[in-house]
Amino acid sequence: MIWLKVAVVSGKGGAGKTTVAVNLATLAGEIYGGKYPRVFLYDCDVEEPNSFLYTKPERVSEEAVYIKIPELIESKCDYCGTCSRKCRFNAILVSEHIHLIFDDLCHGCGACIELCPRDALIEEKHRIGVIKQGRYNGISLEWGVLEVGKVLATPIIKKMKEGMHDNYLYFIDSPPGLSCPVVEVITGVDYIVAVAEPTPFGLYDFKLLYKLLSRYDIPFGLVVNKYTSRDSELEIYAKNNSINIIGRIKFEREYGIALSRGHLLWDRFPELR
Repeated sequence: MIWLKVAVVSGKGGAGKTTVAVNLATLAGEIYGGKYPRVFLYDCDVEEPNSFLYTKPERVSEEAVYIKIPELIESKCDYCGTCSRKCRFNAILVSEHIHLIFDDLCHGCGACIELCPRDALIEEKHRIGVIKQGRYNGISLEWGVLEVGKVLATPIIKKMKEGMHDNYLYFIDSPPGLSCPVVEVITGVDYIVAVAEPTPFGLYDFKLLYKLLSRYDIPFGLVVNKYTSRDSELEIYAKNNSINIIGRIKFEREYGIALSRGHLLWDRFPELR
């Protein structure tokens, strides 16, 4: 078995990204799985993970994720403002005898700590979420959970990807859209599966996603979800831009019912295999 990392992305929420990721991973788990799973499913949509609803993993454990934010030692600070000027994220405000650190804006890069001429800043661990792990039917599942009120999803995704090793097959369920967490997900993967639906909104968001993916030297293919016709504007756009359509999921009421009940499509509908 070869080492392969596959990211499943979509330009908008609700396009069917998780449906594709979960079904691909569980089908691969049936083929390659065993007592010691070699197939992994990473749910990196940490603001709203839902892959576990379909897999119902067992033996779940969790690990907290922290970032390092600065803490001021007031007795050392001379309010020179170096930390504030060097912060790219405007997380520090310094004026005469006032030094404020905005935790929610801090990205934990540590630049302020390294550059402070008085060593007036030290690192403080700041919890932003957890990574949960479990097993299901031949696969190992990991999903990140961003704590309520926190805004930094990328550090959790980075922490999850640090656990990737050779000789395993990874399916990564990406957050929707085109934001920084999505860029973090697709960085370093071997193949990208883009999921889109043939609607005006679906086509518009896929065009934006296509512009992003075109910046990377990573092969990718398109899965058309809620497929109705090869004459849809989405399919025509894909053909005109030489985008490989690797799969189609028909717009069937039975599929929607199965998904709403937390069932796997490939398990219930053999024709999708």
